[in-house]
Amino acid sequence: MGGDYMKMLKKAATLLLAIILVLGAMSCGSNTDKKVSGSTGQPVKDAEEASNAASSEQVQFPLSEPVTMKMMSVINFDISLDNTLAMKKMEELTNVKWDVQSVTGADLGEKRNLLLASKQYPDVFMKTSLDRSTLDKYGSQGTFIALNDLIDKNAPNILKLLGERPPIKQVMTSGDGNIYSLPQVGNTGPGSTLLFINQGWLDKLSLQMPTNTDELYNVLSAFKTEDPNGNSEADEIPLMCTTGTKVTLLYPYFGITNYGDKTLIDGKLQYIATTEKFKDFLKYCRKLYQDGLLAKDSFTLEPDQQKAIGASGDTLGSFFDSGAFLTVGRDRDENYPAVMPFGKGIFPTNAGAWSGAFAVTDKCEHPDIAVAWADQWYSEEGGRLAWMGVENETYKINDDGSWDWVLGEFGDIGILRANAAIQGSAGHPSIMPELWGKNVSDPNEAKVNEANTKAVALGAEPFPSLNYNDADSKTVASATADLNPYVDQYIAEVVVGRQELDASWDTHIATLKDMGLEKLMTIYTKAYEEAIKQ
Repeated sequence: MGGDYMKMLKKAATLLLAIILVLGAMSCGSNTDKKVSGSTGQPVKDAEEASNAASSEQVQFPLSEPVTMKMMSVINFDISLDNTLAMKKMEELTNVKWDVQSVTGADLGEKRNLLLASKQYPDVFMKTSLDRSTLDKYGSQGTFIALNDLIDKNAPNILKLLGERPPIKQVMTSGDGNIYSLPQVGNTGPGSTLLFINQGWLDKLSLQMPTNTDELYNVLSAFKTEDPNGNSEADEIPLMCTTGTKVTLLYPYFGITNYGDKTLIDGKLQYIATTEKFKDFLKYCRKLYQDGLLAKDSFTLEPDQQKAIGASGDTLGSFFDSGAFLTVGRDRDENYPAVMPFGKGIFPTNAGAWSGAFAVTDKCEHPDIAVAWADQWYSEEGGRLAWMGVENETYKINDDGSWDWVLGEFGDIGILRANAAIQGSAGHPSIMPELWGKNVSDPNEAKVNEANTKAVALGAEPFPSLNYNDADSKTVASATADLNPYVDQYIAEVVVGRQELDASWDTHIATLKDMGLEKLMTIYTKAYEEAIKQ
């Protein structure tokens, strides 16, 4: 009896130990999953699947106890992100506080990369212009944690968005299947900057809006020779470009759908600077320059100098900018309509989403809270807070469904937006609210939105986001660091006449190959073919 009893005790003890070990392993696994949530490389679930899988551990706001985390962010004008009304309101709603390290736009890249390299980085990077190569590099190293599982469990607004607009997931996802950052989301928009033209000059000279490159040349020629500003001086500048608004912004008007340095011709990816259309573009720009229709300092002029010229008087015939009012001022903006692309399916468009707006690092002790907090900006209400500030304090909704800014003590829309919202200076995690497009109180913004909508309607399908492995990413970075400035230099030298196009073309192509063009295009093509399969 005693022996049998002892055997039973041993078996019971063994069984109890096994149960304890299993429970311990499950507990450790649960803690590990919470710490490195999303590191599996699995795609984000659809909204219904994730909703069903959500557990009682999902973050609920406002938190019962405040949590403070550290963040790096670019400064907007002279306003630190944590001092905006939107961030203060979000703190009230969530009980999440942020210790923000602010940097200027000029210092952003250097200081961000220094923090990452020195491992002295904060819990979160928000509005720091994280590009895909930086995300992939530090994501693969574990500095940026994968957000896949965290989104599934704690980001219902983002999941809803992905269900409604699947292309956004492709923009967010790296080549290894992980999501290392949250995006800024707007409407499908222009992938290039439009040309604005002086309607007053067109009217005075009885000219029509140009609809092809020949008509554009004739209009610019008349601007130069027929004194449209009526001051009897030859001070008119028919077309101005700058180091920021480069002459290559004319690409879409030449039938070149520009996706950075590449384009699609008959469904095949090609490097723009090797195509026949590129040669036609150079010939045209050379003629503009020779005939005095393109500003002589277009390859050295800084964007701020264009704005100074635009504000100083009626001397600009046409120019590129995100909105005409940014160059000529709000009072004269109406007189500068956008020149629409000359053909359908050419103007580049984007999916309306840009990655790199919000990334969580491995130093963050509360990644679930960080992601859940960021998800608040992706609802209609959160989008309004992100883009417009606080209702009835910085904007008001009218009876007809439109809305107006409430300038109050700010007096200026730009200053108001810097103080009230989180948008500006760099991509921010949010969705553009539907209400945003219903504003009629700012005619300048309304005019830009209308022009962009028309251009997108004429545009090409959005180009997919290309993902590279670490080795290919380094090759792309190295090759483009050489190729891009070379192509810019070649364009300038041909246009101003320091090189003759036909005589230099073969050497130009050989130089591109020497700089690694063929390997670059192999990587581009592989990534493109993989992207369109998704």
